[in-house]
Amino acid sequence: GTTMTDKTEQLVDALREELKQYGEVMALLEQQQQLVMERNAEGIQTVAERIDQESTILEQCKDSREVIQKSIMSTVDALVECSMLISEGKSVDATLQHIMSKAKSLLRAEAASIFLVDEHKDELYSKINSTDGELRVPAHEGFVGHVMNTGEALMVADAYADSRFNNTVDKKTGFRTRNILCAPLLGKGGNAVGVAQLINKMKPDSVDDEVPHDFTKEDLDVLRMFSSYAAASVNMS
Repeated sequence: GTTMTDKTEQLVDALREELKQYGEVMALLEQQQQLVMERNAEGIQTVAERIDQESTILEQCKDSREVIQKSIMSTVDALVECSMLISEGKSVDATLQHIMSKAKSLLRAEAASIFLVDEHKDELYSKINSTDGELRVPAHEGFVGHVMNTGEALMVADAYADSRFNNTVDKKTGFRTRNILCAPLLGKGGNAVGVAQLINKMKPDSVDDEVPHDFTKEDLDVLRMFSSYAAASVNMS
């Protein structure tokens, strides 16, 4: 089957393809800038204005390329670090805490958690979360229950508008869930043995607006990668 290394390589390839697309956009903009410079017949002022506009767009693209490059390196570094932790035989809780801390930071989430199965009580419990205690939810309710029972990853833009949402933890902690990502931790037989969860996408430090930000499909793909490492740790325990 597909190994964690294969999945990591697939993710890196996807990120590199996105970076390549930005490079193509920059090449087109550079061509447009050259054409503008050659059209002196349109008037020096008009040409200067157009060059300034094109230069601004070009700089924005270059900035975006640098952001993507940093994102690729940060993601790969974090995944390699997670792999090393597992191979070193650290405790499961310590390894899971580290994995979700990395995922939370890279994907700019407000909260992160991992839920595992308590078969004796038919519940999902979380010792790895953003609170100081253990969280418990019914095994067949809420988003984590849905992912646990279907084995499918989930991305929800408005938690309270979704009938599957169980707001018990929000009521207990005073937290307000806006949006959410969930990915299954798959066991050796392909069945879910737990669920990794990120809550509330945070805005980048460089953005001043107060508009709520949403998780993306790319974020979910990255969380799946981290959840595969989390699953490896659980399966080896």
